[in-house]
Amino acid sequence: MIYCYTCSYIYKYASEIGHLFSAFNFNRFDQFKILNLGCGSCADLFGIDRYLMQKATSRPISYVGVDNNVRWQNTQNKIQEIFPQYNIEYIYSDVFDFIETIKGNEKLDYNFVILQYILNEFNLNCSDRINEFIEKFTANVIDKLPDKSIIITNDINHYDIRSISANIYKHSMNNNITSQFLYRFPNQPPHPYGGENHKYDTLIFDIPQVIKSRFDIKTPCSSAQSIIFKTRSK
Repeated sequence: MIYCYTCSYIYKYASEIGHLFSAFNFNRFDQFKILNLGCGSCADLFGIDRYLMQKATSRPISYVGVDNNVRWQNTQNKIQEIFPQYNIEYIYSDVFDFIETIKGNEKLDYNFVILQYILNEFNLNCSDRINEFIEKFTANVIDKLPDKSIIITNDINHYDIRSISANIYKHSMNNNITSQFLYRFPNQPPHPYGGENHKYDTLIFDIPQVIKSRFDIKTPCSSAQSIIFKTRSK
């Protein structure tokens, strides 16, 4: 089931991240030190790698993916084989538990934190803990990130999910100087928080025919995206 899900959705989710990196021009970062909460199939890593290929450049990448579903393990082991040039680590933990481990004056070294289709999972499966997540994610992650770091949310274009992203940004301003940039894809419903349309909603990968013939490849790109830029702590 996981393999079917991955082959059907990874091109779409990875393309959404690839479009976002192209739009925001993250080339100014000398290296990408990424924390993904709820990483699953690591679609964001594939999107970032394709973005670098399209720019005909490269960056050192360290990637820590947190996920509590050990059924991803075979897929994630294969991803490490696909990208031997990157330093990839997986932590099999509940996201709430992982965030709880970051306490005290500990500072984080990541310059990117990515929430990829996890807010919708919270909304569906533990909506009563969303406010708890926002508060702890802000205090234990955003507040401890270095200056000039990036927090990315890529999720379904739905009011409830956009509201969670808006609240994360609101809380991020308590102890930090932050700014937010919003993106969406063409032919999708506009949302009340504003934002810019990407030029294209197409997939950025050439999909092998054997994959096309066996799986329902999801397209076009359709997410709502938030970038929070942390200038510095207050």
